[in-house]
Amino acid sequence: MKRLAVILAALVLSVAASAQSHFGFLGGLSFSNAPKVAELDLRTATLYHAGLTYQYKFTQGFSVQPSVLLMMKGANNQDKSSAIREGSIEIPVSFQWGPDLLLFRPYVEVVPYVGFNIPKLGTPIVDPAIVNGGVGVGGGIEIWKLQISARYNWNLNPHRKVAAGEEPTWAYRCTTLSLAFLF
Repeated sequence: MKRLAVILAALVLSVAASAQSHFGFLGGLSFSNAPKVAELDLRTATLYHAGLTYQYKFTQGFSVQPSVLLMMKGANNQDKSSAIREGSIEIPVSFQWGPDLLLFRPYVEVVPYVGFNIPKLGTPIVDPAIVNGGVGVGGGIEIWKLQISARYNWNLNPHRKVAAGEEPTWAYRCTTLSLAFLF
């Protein structure tokens, strides 16, 4: 019986030691912009994002990394007298590929995401849509338990409600620089 317990413990420890999944914290800067809104000439705003992430590594350098983030996006007026700020909970799913080079792993990624706006967080200039989505492309490097990445994101739907027959007026474009700690 003791021998069976030792064998089972060794098996569990070996599987845990070779586990290919990690939880982590993710955060960074968001550089977002929007085209003309209500005759305002908008410029890039530097805001932030933070949240939790989970990475699962497959074979041949592929991995999937879903996250849940508080994402702040917006834009500044040219003279910075007014600004748009919108907060949302975003759920990006990063599909990554990169060779594991023992000490580090460079990778490229494609990231579809869906976001849920938080109406009380920020100062939207128009009535925001509740659900938005998009796709991002980027890359990064993973060193030990740290992951540094850069991504360009396109919102695929307008970031405001559109009345029947009305043309959508704007959608965010956002570049993110992120740092994740995986454990």
